[in-house]
Amino acid sequence: MTGKPTLALLLIGLVLLTAALWSTTRNTTRPDRPTAHSTPSSDATPSPGATPAARPVTAHDIAGLLPLAEEQIAAAAEVARRFTALYGTWRYTESTPQYLARLTPLMSAQLRPELERAAANIPTAVQRYRQQQTSTGQARVDALRALGPTSITVLATGTEHITTPHSAWQDTSHYAITVIHHDQNWRVYAFDLAATGDHGDLPDSEPTDEAP
Repeated sequence: MTGKPTLALLLIGLVLLTAALWSTTRNTTRPDRPTAHSTPSSDATPSPGATPAARPVTAHDIAGLLPLAEEQIAAAAEVARRFTALYGTWRYTESTPQYLARLTPLMSAQLRPELERAAANIPTAVQRYRQQQTSTGQARVDALRALGPTSITVLATGTEHITTPHSAWQDTSHYAITVIHHDQNWRVYAFDLAATGDHGDLPDSEPTDEAP
């Protein structure tokens, strides 16, 4: 009679052991579910070889590249404008020295002989005297042709408002004016028509502002 309970207990233990082994095998062979860390993020950092976007050039960057400060450029352009306006201002009764006296403070000594020859042109002087011509000059700066650390070539338009006792008209010309910085001042070094005028090249010798 004792053999039957013992056999029954052995069968029950074998069933329980088999069930436990089957459960363990199922858990170890089932693949793990993917987690949030296993999915690549769309905000992944760029590869080490990626080139960063270049910053666009601004007006502040350009100002830093100029060989002169904006205030100096404006001062040189104003000298060119004033000189052009005075160049177109004259009276038929004034002499060449009187005409040049207004221009002298704004021009270099190298330019004076050229202006003396132009102002002393006899046919022009005779025509102005006969017609009693008087001119008031006006000028505006149009552009910069060349820009360097000590010189600027300015393009300007000059207008002569000419009157006589019987008529009045205007004569407009376009000029290239090279202004140099010497001895703390800006002076006109070259003055010519824009079509054939100075392109900003200065001679090897250093210009001076001393009177001839």
